[in-house]
Amino acid sequence: IIAFLESYSRTKILERNLQESEGRYRTVIENASDMILLLNREGKILDANNTALSLLHLKNKKEIMGKSFPEMLTDTSDFPFNMDSYWEETVRKTKLGEPHIHSFQLHALSSDGRKIELDVALNVMEVENVQVLIVFGRDVSEQNRLNREQEELREELAHAQRLESVGQLAGGVAHDF
Repeated sequence: IIAFLESYSRTKILERNLQESEGRYRTVIENASDMILLLNREGKILDANNTALSLLHLKNKKEIMGKSFPEMLTDTSDFPFNMDSYWEETVRKTKLGEPHIHSFQLHALSSDGRKIELDVALNVMEVENVQVLIVFGRDVSEQNRLNREQEELREELAHAQRLESVGQLAGGVAHDF
């Protein structure tokens, strides 16, 4: 009887620890600053965190669950995103014991039709003996816009410097003449 009670007590402690661990996990995932999605083999969204909903301008998880994530994406050349090639390579490398994460930039359409530039990382993991794709994404639209503006300003500065050099050369030639 004592052994049974000790066993029961340990089981209850383990259950409580598991619930606490699951609660901490859920809190971290739901409050992460990056979009986190779980996708099945077909690319249907199984779960999404609050940042994903916010990023895609959705009000609740019902609006995103079951949607095809690849259909929401295009690559940076506006071609449809082909998830199959990434899935196969990631599964193959994971089976070989090589952790493999794909990182690249994609465009996604939010519910209001706005194009969002995403920096995305994909990886395969197992949940209840089923392989799922975990997607981490970060909105880099503003960062990319600032980089493009900075590049335009560099080009304008270089152009102005070339014009200044030509002006100085012309002034020198005129002075020598």
